[in-house]
Amino acid sequence: MKRIEDSARYQNALERAESGGRTLLADGRSFSLSFDPGIEAEYLEQRSALLLTLRRYVVVLGAFLYACFLLNDALAGARYQHAFNYWMVYGVCVPVNFLMFAATFVERLHPFISRLAAFVAMANAMALSIAGAVNFQSGHAFPLEVLLIQQLYNVFLLGLLTATAANVVLFNLVLFAVPYWLSGMPIDVLIEHSFLLGTSGFLGLIGCYLHEHTDRLNWLRCRVLKDLAERDSLTGLFNHRIFHQRGALLLRQARRDGIPLSIVLIDIDHFKRFNDQYGHPAGDECLRRLATLMWTTTRRPFDVAARLGGEELGLILYGTSAEAAMQRTAALFSAIRNEVFPGGARVTASAGVVQATHGEHDFGDLVARGDESMYRAKAEGRDCIR
Repeated sequence: MKRIEDSARYQNALERAESGGRTLLADGRSFSLSFDPGIEAEYLEQRSALLLTLRRYVVVLGAFLYACFLLNDALAGARYQHAFNYWMVYGVCVPVNFLMFAATFVERLHPFISRLAAFVAMANAMALSIAGAVNFQSGHAFPLEVLLIQQLYNVFLLGLLTATAANVVLFNLVLFAVPYWLSGMPIDVLIEHSFLLGTSGFLGLIGCYLHEHTDRLNWLRCRVLKDLAERDSLTGLFNHRIFHQRGALLLRQARRDGIPLSIVLIDIDHFKRFNDQYGHPAGDECLRRLATLMWTTTRRPFDVAARLGGEELGLILYGTSAEAAMQRTAALFSAIRNEVFPGGARVTASAGVVQATHGEHDFGDLVARGDESMYRAKAEGRDCIR
């Protein structure tokens, strides 16, 4: 049932997001850029993973550009060669960028990369704003274009979420205004420059918002399509195609690692009779409840539970011998016998359990052996495991 509920949550989120062309993603608020908590966490995790390599190159580019700024000035006339510039650029901007670059190679730091990117953006803004104010006192303020370029870098290249980027833009604006005011910049000039910096930040945030909105919509669409392509819509279990696709991969992996792999093929006993007596809606509910019970059997990360068609179900138990698979299937069958289905009905099932052999190269051959064992169980009276 959990898988069905998860799929429904993705579809509901997509419908809200697409309704009226507005971003209604979490709680119905217009222009809100956030999903429900569970979906939001998954989106942010995948987004961070996809942006990891881009951020790695971006921070190196940033450090290079900051270093080149003073080098270019030294070659072109040394207007900004105040010693404080070196402390700010080479002591703050370049190190924090390389700090983030190094963090992208440390896996345990990956969950914090987005926060680190925001820190890098604010540290860079602080360093350049203070250096610019010190230069202004010396009669050589940084060109405003330097701060505008830096703001574009922060908003577009570091991969910040819109909400975070808005905080960074506001932080940049305050960091620009306060040091320059303290350095004696005339109020009319300060207001004009602050307006230009604030306007560029606002326009950048609009672009950032539109990009994130599109990215979230596309991610949701892909997530829903992935579920539709991989999952059985009734039970939420994997479908026949994924069962065979993953089975082939896991069989190769098991052979390579020298560990056991077993499959269990399950057929509900007299399911046609159940449908005829209780109706097809009751039959659908029966399958959904069996799917929920099957999820308790697939406890390991590589285990697979699938609906193969009609009333036939399948399990792939990675790292599990035939004997252990028999025990887990017996526990599943015990839970099935104790379950009360619609109308007070009771259901039993028959199963075939087989373990892959060292000479078995094709997953289809393993499934064929599982089918033989399952049909033998049905021929021997049903409600048993063979």
